[in-house]
Amino acid sequence: MLRLVVLVAASLAYAADAPPVASLHATGFVNDFANVIDASSKQAIESLCSQLDRKTASQISVVTIQTLGDADRREPIDDYANKLYRAWGIGRKDSKGALLLLVISDRKSRLEVGYGLEPLLPDGFDGSVLREMRPFLAQTQYGPAVLSGVSLLAQRVAEKSNVTLDMSGQPQ
Repeated sequence: MLRLVVLVAASLAYAADAPPVASLHATGFVNDFANVIDASSKQAIESLCSQLDRKTASQISVVTIQTLGDADRREPIDDYANKLYRAWGIGRKDSKGALLLLVISDRKSRLEVGYGLEPLLPDGFDGSVLREMRPFLAQTQYGPAVLSGVSLLAQRVAEKSNVTLDMSGQPQ
């Protein structure tokens, strides 16, 4: 009985930690480890990110996780996003990449932008993208929230790179 209690306590403690960066493996542009993005939004985001990558050599990756840990041992979202961005090599060697991280249970979001995209995506613009997502996030509509944010980022990068993206089916 004591072993069972210890095992349950240990599994609960582990479940409350952020997934180690090394354990997360990218499967595409959308990596929904929290299972909160609907299939149609995921498909639209993947399509848009793929098109952006082809036309501008810039990458946007989306990651959702459940938590960064319990309040008393929670890793700062900035640190976690930076580690994940670097571990995955988003934006290739030119660092023309951006990582949009949503932490569902903690109700946190972070946009990590590589050096190569910083001139195109300054901090003020990045903040406006996250603010545009808030109404969807408040209603737990994660797919539309991410699609909205990625659309704004992709449009901005494409415009500044003098290319046109097919935005049919994307929010305006």
